[in-house]
Amino acid sequence: MQDRSLNRLFDHGIPALHKGNIGMQSSPHVYDTNHEPALVTVAEDDISFPEKVFTVHDDNEQSMLLKKLGKNDAFEYQTESEVQYLVQLALEDALESLGLTGLLHIKPEISVFAYRPDIIVVFHSMRGIVLVVEVKKPGTEVFESHDVGGQLYDYLVGLLGTGIRPFGVLSSYDETCIAYLDDGGVSKGILERVIGQLNSEIPQSRVLGDADVTIRSASAGVTRSPESKLRRVFTRHLTGIPTGGACLKTEEDEDAQDGRDGDEETTGSKLGKVDGEDAEEDPIYEREIIYTTTFSGRNAMKGLILAIRCAIESLNVSQEKDVPLNGDGATGACALVNESGLCWTNLSSSVKFDYYNFPPSSSKLFYLWKDLGRGSKGRVFLACNSTGKVCAAKFLLLDQTLLHRQEDSPAARRAERERQMEARKVLADLECSRWTEAYNGIFGKQVRVVKLNNLWCLLMPYFDPVQLHERMSVLPAVKTILSDFKKKGLRYADDDLRWRHIGMRDGRVYLFDLGSLEVDDPPKKTTIDAQISHLSSKTN
Repeated sequence: MQDRSLNRLFDHGIPALHKGNIGMQSSPHVYDTNHEPALVTVAEDDISFPEKVFTVHDDNEQSMLLKKLGKNDAFEYQTESEVQYLVQLALEDALESLGLTGLLHIKPEISVFAYRPDIIVVFHSMRGIVLVVEVKKPGTEVFESHDVGGQLYDYLVGLLGTGIRPFGVLSSYDETCIAYLDDGGVSKGILERVIGQLNSEIPQSRVLGDADVTIRSASAGVTRSPESKLRRVFTRHLTGIPTGGACLKTEEDEDAQDGRDGDEETTGSKLGKVDGEDAEEDPIYEREIIYTTTFSGRNAMKGLILAIRCAIESLNVSQEKDVPLNGDGATGACALVNESGLCWTNLSSSVKFDYYNFPPSSSKLFYLWKDLGRGSKGRVFLACNSTGKVCAAKFLLLDQTLLHRQEDSPAARRAERERQMEARKVLADLECSRWTEAYNGIFGKQVRVVKLNNLWCLLMPYFDPVQLHERMSVLPAVKTILSDFKKKGLRYADDDLRWRHIGMRDGRVYLFDLGSLEVDDPPKKTTIDAQISHLSSKTN
């Protein structure tokens, strides 16, 4: 009987790819990634695995990867999708061997800040992405490509903003490496610590449980400040499509580079000077991704185990960002955006959050301090300008599935992006007008549509969430608001009337996410009393 146990993967390595397929692969298979390149640095550390890596699986546990192999000697493949599927099976086996099946889940192509890595590992109890995996067909230059490095770089920076100290994996199935950011040695320290624990009898499900207590949700941000180039790294992981300008080297940058003999070449540009209170100038930005050495053969599964355990360990150094009180400051890494780009920086404690004064129209730079969540139309951040004036910034994201179709020409992709941008502008303008209608113009001088990071963005007031113990007491106020909407011929969509769309300021109740406010024509059958009844069922 053929051995299909998980132990075989550790004892003999993963099954090989068919040599005929590999021999056909002479090109890098890296093209048109729609990401700015990143400098790839391979860490000099030689990772030596212990002979026995501790896992918790049963000796008779069967391997999904070996079941797929069947009676064949090697895997045949034609497309990158087939290689991706093999990597996905190997990850499933790695989770099973760690006793994490059911706690962590493998998902193909789910967006990270509007980008779509090939595979992600998700921790469902935290609704968070733990690990991102990029898969390429075997070929030349896969692990040396700065374009692929740019893909992983953007994924990891996107995860940094959602609350995870990020790790990634680059795999061609037969070879795999772990990727991380230059963050002052934090990620490297995690990697070194986990390597030392690989043969220690610490069930990873227990470590994961501890992390779940430490971190309340993956919409949290990272409070620790990177002590490295990461603080001034430039990226556009919200847009997904390079459009020139912010991330491209300017003529001034080229002139400056000519006078720096021997210096590393860098890419980037300045956010530029702007009018009014936000006027400031930024340095040249660098993008760098660090890879471990590649793992193959008998070390292939150990490399995946190492990557997953690093991701779990990283949860313990990620903490939820607080919403500062009015007049208080906050310190930590966050995104800084202007019209055409985004960079990561440290928010100075001298910036005091001011919830009673809205950012004026002269504000061109915004700090995105906390990720407040994502809905059907966009993603919302707690944002402030350089003097601390606060707003909620809702980015209307684009459909990356349509933007990244490989069969389309660059011109077709640009046309698709323009089409989507026009449609998002219509949605943003409509929601903006709803604020004026719904609240009788009270917020008319505040709410506005702007372009940030090459996306349409709606700037709105920020309201504190209604606490669980307050919900019953605010139901009458919510009913009054819904009744006022009805008098104006408007109705809040039933499916979107949730407590997370109800907020308070100084004791007064507000409904927001007014993109869910519809014209009530013809009148819907569900009554306001029925809507309130549904909300009341969620008060304990």
